[in-house]
Amino acid sequence: MKGNLLFLVWSVSPMISFSSAIKIGSICSGEVGSVETSLAKPSPISLPSIESPHSCEGDCKGVPDKHSPVETQLGILFWYLKGFIDQSGLLVSKFEAQEHIVKRQILQIQDTARIHKPLKCGALVQMAHIENMLDTMMEAVELTKVYVPETNNMTYLIYHVIQLNVQLLGLFNSTGMPDPSVPGYVKTVYRSHLQLDTWQLAFRQLSQHPRRSKLVFRRYFTRAKDTLTVLRAHIGYSSVPGAKDNTVIGFFATGRAHTQGKNAIFGFFYVILGTTRWLFSWHSTFLGIWRQEYVRQHDGVKID
Repeated sequence: MKGNLLFLVWSVSPMISFSSAIKIGSICSGEVGSVETSLAKPSPISLPSIESPHSCEGDCKGVPDKHSPVETQLGILFWYLKGFIDQSGLLVSKFEAQEHIVKRQILQIQDTARIHKPLKCGALVQMAHIENMLDTMMEAVELTKVYVPETNNMTYLIYHVIQLNVQLLGLFNSTGMPDPSVPGYVKTVYRSHLQLDTWQLAFRQLSQHPRRSKLVFRRYFTRAKDTLTVLRAHIGYSSVPGAKDNTVIGFFATGRAHTQGKNAIFGFFYVILGTTRWLFSWHSTFLGIWRQEYVRQHDGVKID
């Protein structure tokens, strides 16, 4: 039972790390009697505490009610964080200017979580994904100050590959699942693939670059590539212009139409192709998830 639940949590939410999935799976399977045990562990988000999480001084727009259910507060925080992401990545100055509001929201959610324990599995999955979002965004804040794009070609490439990882967060829902209903989902996925390939080629052509810079580029390049593998697997029928019959559902639909007509053999051929592409899409999804966890465990260090 535990193994099935762990697999379900991890497969349903590709953006959640394997270690987080283990913790959530254990709690949801009833092996941990209280969620307070997991909440007592140090949070991976290094946010300093503020004196009074119950007070709200200044502009408090977007701060959820302290007494709202945990799921509601997490949903509000998720959409609030998405407001700092656009087509160029993280809006660093805007994020830094309103960081105090984010801190208040996190403290209020922790308060509510202690009151309304034990938490539901859905809330735990949301919490793990939002922690991942915050980690990625705060990493971007620090690194974009070091790798300024105007310095040289190397820092330009590193800056943009870091920002791409933040931009891709906008294509997931609050549980860490790809959300194809996001406007521009398909175009963003395919454009990002082309950008990554272009940046990789340009980085390889640089005559000299420090070893540390190469490690940073490879880490965030690999992370973005694996995220795109997961996102691309959720592109469905008729989503790609000019490729309506070249998708998984497209093959099934075409095959079904032909098997009901005169071209039965041709129809079965399409059904076989559809099955093959469906299996390949799931293989790509789980391969991407596995590689994401591998990169997290090894800091993305992979030298050609």
